[in-house]
Amino acid sequence: MRSCSALLLFLLPLALSGQDSDVEAAIADLEVKIDASLAEFQDIVNGISTEKLPLVQSISRLEQEIRNLEIELGSIEENARREDLQVADLRDEISAFESQTEYTEGILREYLNTFESRLHVAEDQLYADRLVDVREALETVNLDSETRADLLLRSIEMSLERLPLAIGGQTLESRALMDDGSLLTGQVYLIGPTAIFSSGENEADQGLLAFQPNSLEPNLILLNDRDRESIRDFKSTLSGSLPLDPTLGRAINIAATRTSIAEHIKKGGPVGAAILALGGFALLISLIKLWDLRPVSTPPIGALEKVATSLSKGETEDAVQASQDFPGVVSDMIQTGLRDGLGHIDQTEEIMLGVILKRKTASERFLPFLAMTAAAAPLLGLLGTVVGMIKTFTLITVFGSGDAKALSSGISEALITTELGLFVAIPALLLHGTFSRLVKNNLNTMETAAADLLLSWNGKLKEPVANE
Repeated sequence: MRSCSALLLFLLPLALSGQDSDVEAAIADLEVKIDASLAEFQDIVNGISTEKLPLVQSISRLEQEIRNLEIELGSIEENARREDLQVADLRDEISAFESQTEYTEGILREYLNTFESRLHVAEDQLYADRLVDVREALETVNLDSETRADLLLRSIEMSLERLPLAIGGQTLESRALMDDGSLLTGQVYLIGPTAIFSSGENEADQGLLAFQPNSLEPNLILLNDRDRESIRDFKSTLSGSLPLDPTLGRAINIAATRTSIAEHIKKGGPVGAAILALGGFALLISLIKLWDLRPVSTPPIGALEKVATSLSKGETEDAVQASQDFPGVVSDMIQTGLRDGLGHIDQTEEIMLGVILKRKTASERFLPFLAMTAAAAPLLGLLGTVVGMIKTFTLITVFGSGDAKALSSGISEALITTELGLFVAIPALLLHGTFSRLVKNNLNTMETAAADLLLSWNGKLKEPVANE
């Protein structure tokens, strides 16, 4: 309507200017168009009003569906979290069961190893094949835990089967290997962990059976006559006393490892012989030095006063005669000084100092060799250790690391040379320190005796001047 009014105001001046007919026609045409536009606008507004309600309802329905879906999503997410927690709990339970299974399997394996190690070598004919089958089955790849447990439980079954036999004793046919390599056939009486062998061929071949490394058959350890007699009686009557080794063969094995001193030293090889030769020279020198470094005692003050009095009077021969009663090297020192000094105190002092210096040189003779021995013996022991280890690794290269007996010689040489080196070095070090101290003490005693004599002599010479 506002647009129509504006149009009329615009056309009004034209109408006033004399073009009334045309303006009226234009106005009429515009009014028709305006009415048509208003009618069309009204139709559009009515159409919008008609379509708006379903759209609003549809939007409300969709929003409600979205809210329902959000609620359902939240419920699903909550269920998923709960399921994740349940899965985590199940994984923890599975991990705990797996740990328990591994622990149980470890105990069963340890029991299998213990059972196998406790079997006497004579019982191999009863259980060896079944134990080998169990071992081979356990090494099968991708074996499930239930099957492994069944295999390991067989060792418990064998142990329960063996238990009454081990307590009550049993008799088996077996073979035994003698020290000379001959193989005997006879009966074995198993009583607890002890196996007593009795040969059917020779009644003297009776004793205990013991397993030795690198041997397919058990070794026969012969007994004394009394024990063999007991075995013969038991064989005939199945009752009586029998020899029993409470250490289960360990005492016999330890006794077999004992060697003499010569055999022990021989294991040290050439380096051990060199160490012992060095120690022998050190011992010889020590004996010489013990005689050479006898303790020196200081002469009594009264005796020195008597010598000094004779010297102050010019009676040199009387002084020499009086000094002959002094002990050892002190007497030699004073007599040499008095004879060569010709009654002069300064000259006597120099001569006695020269005797002390000569005595020092003679006393310290061979001491450096002891010090060298104390330093060189451990180094030789280390050299023997290196040589022995080189020998051991060479044997490992040839034979591998499975044969301990083949490696024992190199290891023994390595350890024995170290032992011999320390055995020689420690006494040599102590003797060197002791002898050095004795040299110092003896020289101090000689110096003290010479100084006391010279002081007393000098005092006697000054006495007349003091009286004047």
